[in-house]
Amino acid sequence: MEAQSWKKGGCLMPLPGSLAGDWESRKAYIQAPWNKPPKVHIEDREQARSTHEKAISRLSVRLYTDGSGYQGGIGAAVYPVHPNAQDDSRLCNMGTDDDATVYAAELRAIEMALEIIKEKSTNDNNSWRDRLAERGATIFTDNQAALRAIRNPRMPSGQVYLEGCLRLLEWSDNEGIQVELRWIPAHEGIPGNEIADMLAKTAATQKANIQQTNTNHNRFIRLAAAASKSIKQESSIAWEKEWTKGGIRRTARRTRRLIDVPNKSNLLYWKGLRKATTSVLIQLRTGIIGLAEYLCKIKKTDSPRCKCDLGNQSVRHVLLECPLLEELRAEMVEELFEAGVSTMLGEEEMLREAKAAPIVAKFMIATGLLGQFQSVDSVATGKEKGEGDEDINPTKPNQDTASAGETGRTTQWPGTRSAEATSHQRIWRTTYVAGEDDEAWRRDPNLFVYDLPE
Repeated sequence: MEAQSWKKGGCLMPLPGSLAGDWESRKAYIQAPWNKPPKVHIEDREQARSTHEKAISRLSVRLYTDGSGYQGGIGAAVYPVHPNAQDDSRLCNMGTDDDATVYAAELRAIEMALEIIKEKSTNDNNSWRDRLAERGATIFTDNQAALRAIRNPRMPSGQVYLEGCLRLLEWSDNEGIQVELRWIPAHEGIPGNEIADMLAKTAATQKANIQQTNTNHNRFIRLAAAASKSIKQESSIAWEKEWTKGGIRRTARRTRRLIDVPNKSNLLYWKGLRKATTSVLIQLRTGIIGLAEYLCKIKKTDSPRCKCDLGNQSVRHVLLECPLLEELRAEMVEELFEAGVSTMLGEEEMLREAKAAPIVAKFMIATGLLGQFQSVDSVATGKEKGEGDEDINPTKPNQDTASAGETGRTTQWPGTRSAEATSHQRIWRTTYVAGEDDEAWRRDPNLFVYDLPE
């Protein structure tokens, strides 16, 4: 991303008039391991509300913080509550969502709360000093991620604000001021939290610059997380432009019929599919596949006709029309029905449907028309086993099969690969006891029998 920031006119160059002027840098360590950890408390919802009520009854100093992304801007705010205090709330505009993140704003808001504690505790002309020395202060925020970062600091984007929080917490501890940070649930009618949320939204919409700010915030930088978001947005826009240009030039026409617009959701179609299945589906969807029609087009075969002589051997013909594949097609249709896929789909609709993908690929491999898949291992086909799912492997042997008993003979038929088959033979494995399924044997002339080791 640093290289992008140097590129003239690149998406990471600070925009004219923007607050961000410097690129974010991060340190490997910002907290010594022997330092006393901050007092950070993240309780369950009901317990957090109860703790908040107790803090009110103790009349201790409370500071409510919030960060917000609103109308394209990022703002941070802190709302202090003290028995004798006036409105000491503070707002900080951190730029646009191209420069900063809500997470960084949450940290900045906590940092501002700690700045208020430091300022008030060093001022002898108000009642804050005595109250802080006597009862300490509690900072309430509705962002658990920020609290976890303070409790266990790492290298997040926005580390500069995290480091500021830690340094101020160290100062408070050295001065004997007890500061606690607690989580409270958001948008549940807690007055201080609601006011902080409103102030953060106000801060996000303010027009501020480095010279005009009511905080000591002089770190107007470009955060890496915000920059990464900008890169993704610009890449997405460029992708859509190229896709539109390609439509004008009439390139990738078959793919355009299967994908409406470029989107990350298109990748869900391929999720969990094994290598061989993915390869078959790519060939089917693009039409660049070892069938006679395409091979004839690239002058690798003399005729585009199918062996049935009822049409060209195209993807559509193989999937929906060829009478030589009627039995295999019937098995495919049955599996589609069991998977909840309509059996009336056309070629393109069938190749669009994610549930149909492993079934269609299984059918295509079973036809034996694609020579490169004749020796494919069963573990390379089907779909990976997901959490809570059964292993979806279309070439997995049936669970109710039996061996041949005394003879050691097993019978293989379309459905799964036989590990015992030689590489030049197309063998599909479903075992049964020899002699018990003669009718099925007669229906399938492509069945092979092997004497397997016992």
